Amino acid sequence: MMIAALSGLRLEEIFQLTVGDCANGYFNVRNAKTSAGERLVPIHDDLADIIARRCKDKTHKDYLIHEAKAASRGATRSMAFSKRFATYRKACDVDFQIEGRRLSLINFHSLRICFSTQVDQAGHRNEDIARVMGHEVQGMSLGLYSGGPTVGQLKAVVASVRLPKEISHSKQVAN
Repeated sequence: MMIAALSGLRLEEIFQLTVGDCANGYFNVRNAKTSAGERLVPIHDDLADIIARRCKDKTHKDYLIHEAKAASRGATRSMAFSKRFATYRKACDVDFQIEGRRLSLINFHSLRICFSTQVDQAGHRNEDIARVMGHEVQGMSLGLYSGGPTVGQLKAVVASVRLPKEISHSKQVAN
């Protein structure tokens, strides 16, 4: 959950990361939903210890989230975790249900929505947010001709995300 909240990565993108994909201060997202999703995402400073601990004593080909089982036919590596997250969310009594809808509007993807909201409210350019989140940049000028933002701009987008104090102080317990 911390990785998703502080990176904007999709659930399956996180589960596809290998140790080798978490080097030099970046997540190298190679297995993405779309071609725009293949990108480098700066690793948030608050994730550095978690990533270092998860990479320790593993080869560069090992999965960062090694606990997940291999994906079976028609499934993803993250599927079981997604179900566990729903169970956890319900146990914490976190829900947002609309009458007539079977599923809660609160799900793992909500972390990505929170990330997007925070970086938008921090005043970053839409194009920089889109690139960090793995969305297509629209238009000729920036979508086609631009060489993209600087490393500093991408780092600033990710660094602007802050967890609530209650969560950031308890992160050692959650990991």
